[in-house]
Amino acid sequence: EAHWKAIMKGSKYENRLPIGIEEVIKGASAATVQEFRDKWYTPDRMGVILVGDFSETMDEMEKKIFDTFGEGKPESASQRVPSFETRQHQRPQFLCQTDEEATQSSVHVSFIKPWKQLGTTWDLNEFREMVVGDMFETALNARLFRRSHSKESMQPFFTASYSNDRVCRNADCVTLTA
Repeated sequence: EAHWKAIMKGSKYENRLPIGIEEVIKGASAATVQEFRDKWYTPDRMGVILVGDFSETMDEMEKKIFDTFGEGKPESASQRVPSFETRQHQRPQFLCQTDEEATQSSVHVSFIKPWKQLGTTWDLNEFREMVVGDMFETALNARLFRRSHSKESMQPFFTASYSNDRVCRNADCVTLTA
């Protein structure tokens, strides 16, 4: 929780997770949950994925989906999804924590960067960028794993990893942990 507050400092997410505040979620009535569902879970905000062997043609399956769920008319066009600004820190943020139950030390180096929204279809450059990013993360994590488990050299860490994750609607968090 303290790590989240440090990386989200200066945004609404500093004091709440994107999903909401626990007390509000736990205290919601059935009517409130139903109202929320009706407001935000509309066909134009959903995707249906079919996997398997079907005796029907693709057109027949598509018709069944439309007959069941509707055509995804923009019922929610008047309901804009709220978006809260996250800020890149101008200066490094430092946080030191202690935990009497922890069995080892750890270091997290994290930074927030704007999330780059891609379209529903990617051009070749966007696809290449995504593949290169995934390959970099995989290669770096493999290298960190080998270094941390090497018998030839004494490492100052037991394990290490890198991640690049979308943490909210408009931001990614890059984290190096050891």
